[in-house]
Amino acid sequence: MAAFAGVLLLQSAWMTALPMFRGPDEIEHLLRASNVGLGHWLPADLPRYEDPLIVTVQRDLANATTPTCLKLREGLKPEFCTPKHLNSDGTVDIRSNVALYNPLYYAVVGTPLKIPEGEVGAWAVRALGGVLSALMMAWGWVLVASRRRTNWPCVAFLVALTPAIIFATTVAAPNGMSYAAGLLLWAGLLSSRADSRSPTAPAASAVGACVVVLTHTTGIIWVGAAVLTMLCLVGWGACKAFWWFGLARGSPASDVS
Repeated sequence: MAAFAGVLLLQSAWMTALPMFRGPDEIEHLLRASNVGLGHWLPADLPRYEDPLIVTVQRDLANATTPTCLKLREGLKPEFCTPKHLNSDGTVDIRSNVALYNPLYYAVVGTPLKIPEGEVGAWAVRALGGVLSALMMAWGWVLVASRRRTNWPCVAFLVALTPAIIFATTVAAPNGMSYAAGLLLWAGLLSSRADSRSPTAPAASAVGACVVVLTHTTGIIWVGAAVLTMLCLVGWGACKAFWWFGLARGSPASDVS
């Protein structure tokens, strides 16, 4: 609980210091979250547009993002900031650069957009993403701290938990959750190596790996690299003897050779 509360405090400081819609690509991700929340999991078939990145979103959210978008895109392409068409159901068609991203992340964190609209819903998306990220980081810290023989694992975890990662978890975008899941993945893998009899560490690794894959297009590469690195650390002999099968049976990795 202490780790979770500590992360939440740091996130709260970042959130209050960062005005809404000012995070990196935050507007684009919020529009995609609204689009998925309306049921458009796959790219919408909108033949009146040649641009495949046009999405259908809630009108209040699009209107709330427009002033900030125009300031950020001043001198670039401000026409992307305004809706292209007002639909009969009150939604609008507007451009989002992340229209083709995996919809699962947006289906989860975009849930608050179904109730409050506009900037209120956007703040709720930030908060939900921050809480989920904080839970994963706190879980990783508990795993590392509870299985350490020296203080170095804790020091390494704190070094990896950079201010940039905390900042990213406070923006309504998938990168922060991907970073938090990466920390959880590594904490689970290292804890499995330290104590292969506990089912908690493999479960943490599985959760972290799934979130990394679902929140980033290169996630599968990073998960593969992490697992390969861990197999190198435990030894190729353990790899040949199905080290993960040994974990599932609850037998120490050192006994599987």
